[in-house]
Amino acid sequence: MSTQKQHMTSSRRRRAFPGTLLFCLRSMAFLALLAVFAAPASAAPKISGITVKANGTVDIRGSGFGKPCRKCAVIADYGGFLYALKTKSWRDKTIAAHLPDLGKKLDVRLTVQSKTGKSNAQRAKIKPVLRPKRLPRSAVRGTPSSGLLRFTFQSKDRKGGRGEQSHRVTSKAAACGKKTLVFHAAGLVLLEKRFAQARISRAPKSGCAACQPVKVSWRHEPTGRLSYQLLVQRREIEGICPRQKR
Repeated sequence: MSTQKQHMTSSRRRRAFPGTLLFCLRSMAFLALLAVFAAPASAAPKISGITVKANGTVDIRGSGFGKPCRKCAVIADYGGFLYALKTKSWRDKTIAAHLPDLGKKLDVRLTVQSKTGKSNAQRAKIKPVLRPKRLPRSAVRGTPSSGLLRFTFQSKDRKGGRGEQSHRVTSKAAACGKKTLVFHAAGLVLLEKRFAQARISRAPKSGCAACQPVKVSWRHEPTGRLSYQLLVQRREIEGICPRQKR
């Protein structure tokens, strides 16, 4: 009788074992899932400060940038044109990147894309490289300084006259990552003015490569004389790389 009871108890234990194991596995899975939801989510990156240097490097300070990854990037918004910057260093709290002048807006907004999300946007102002640094206000004699364009015009018709002169300021577009000089600003210097007037009537926007010409409207009375120099200051820009467009 005792042997029969032992056999029945053993059978019950064997039948109960799979159920107990299943219960334990379910409990462990539940605890693991609970731990996942209870763990704090990784914070999205945050930019706290930006410093733009004269050499085109931008230092970005903040938190949550993490480590470099395939989808990680610093995105610059040039007024609707999005461009991924080349990074020089990437750490959890600091990033150094190259902020190029693409011939577009100088005021840009930067965001950081990391593994955990997208950061807030912070304003940065590009420091343009201008040649020459200042546009001359007086006539330029001899060979113009590096980057300066000079155009001249004169009229001495005894009967007087009027017209509009066009001066071509188009530059060849730069290749990816290469630099070139493009139009930035124009100034008019009157060399001789007798019963005469002249003014810049049309000028393209700063940063253009395929620009419309600068136009100068002029007139002078009979026996009048007019001669001028049109001086053009240029801006150094970098060619756009298609792979960096966003």
